[in-house]
Amino acid sequence: MTIFSQEIPNSFSNIGIARYGDTTWTCFKTSPQIYVHTICIWDQFYALNDKGALLVCDVNGLTPKAAEFSQPINLDFPVRVNEISYYLVEMSGELYLVVRPRYLMRSVDNLMLSFRIYKMIFCTRKWELSGSDDNAVFVGRNSYFSLLASDYPELKPNYIYFVDDFFGFYGKRGKVGSSKRMRRYSFEDGTH
Repeated sequence: MTIFSQEIPNSFSNIGIARYGDTTWTCFKTSPQIYVHTICIWDQFYALNDKGALLVCDVNGLTPKAAEFSQPINLDFPVRVNEISYYLVEMSGELYLVVRPRYLMRSVDNLMLSFRIYKMIFCTRKWELSGSDDNAVFVGRNSYFSLLASDYPELKPNYIYFVDDFFGFYGKRGKVGSSKRMRRYSFEDGTH
């Protein structure tokens, strides 16, 4: 078994592995980058950097390596974006990227809410704008996954469920505002 991490203590690399029996992390040989998400799909590890580029991770050698698999997505948003959150999610055996732009408005109530979801087309190594079909997607700072909505009648298909956790905006002097709550967003019509 291999454990994959994005945060390696006492290291200049922030991506590494620990195999069964290891007593320390083995860091990846990569250019200096910030990795925001990792995922294992089809027995292959992938990492996403903070620019939205997907890297394929080779963990079989003595020195693990990561190589760019796809270029970042060209994100063209209609207004200025303060922060972008990325989430790698497996849905029905396919790899998806959920993108959440954060727009800073005058008040918490006017904070614009939107998500985009892209499917990785492996033969072209490109992300294609998509939806979540019959899946309900859950994203947050600590976890991200999908469930088949037809298996859970209380969930809505083609919806994303998330915690409204834009810490850069909510709260003053360390106090978290009252707007931090579970919400949902429809990919069909953009309602929440």
